[in-house]
Amino acid sequence: MRKASALAVLAAPFLAAAVPLLRPWPPGAIMREVSAPLPRGGAFTVVASRAPRGSQFQYYLSIYAAWPGAAWHRVFLAPSQASQAIPLVTQGHGTTRFFPDQTLTLLGTVPMKPDAAPFAVAEMHNAGADCGEGTVMLLGETGRRRFGPVLTLSNPCALTAKIVGDHIELSGPYYAKGAPLYKPTISHARALLRYRGGHFTETPDYFRMGGS
Repeated sequence: MRKASALAVLAAPFLAAAVPLLRPWPPGAIMREVSAPLPRGGAFTVVASRAPRGSQFQYYLSIYAAWPGAAWHRVFLAPSQASQAIPLVTQGHGTTRFFPDQTLTLLGTVPMKPDAAPFAVAEMHNAGADCGEGTVMLLGETGRRRFGPVLTLSNPCALTAKIVGDHIELSGPYYAKGAPLYKPTISHARALLRYRGGHFTETPDYFRMGGS
């Protein structure tokens, strides 16, 4: 608790006016932004935004960072040439519709690693002709002054997250190997995502976990 309070004090000058100082401005209209302090001073802000694209919306995640003596600047953007963490919405061949059907929600921040910056948590769903795929992303520092997705979890049809203290509750259908999409092995499966012993753990191991 003392560590968290100290980080908040150090970051206060940055967090107080984060959004008005963002450069360049996030694409489209801002839906939500969450900010967190950095252990070495300064802070980072994750912004979820969206812009109309044909019959759908294109969603974006932007990360901005600021350190003592430096202004806010963007250090990550998806989708972009540097990151396809969010699929690009494009027009389908021979149709006026755009795919995938896309939604994205920025949930908040979670302090999972001791003596480290919290992670921002986002959940996303993309669908085409079938039920699509649910994705949960943890965003934060990937290296010294580098930011982006730290961990990505995905699941057929749906995957949602709930921040509870220093861990995340994951929910969605569980499919054993070979199970058809219309018949999940467990319709409403739940798992806990934690950071223990220097790495992420998921219990039970229901949903696919990958790196950045």
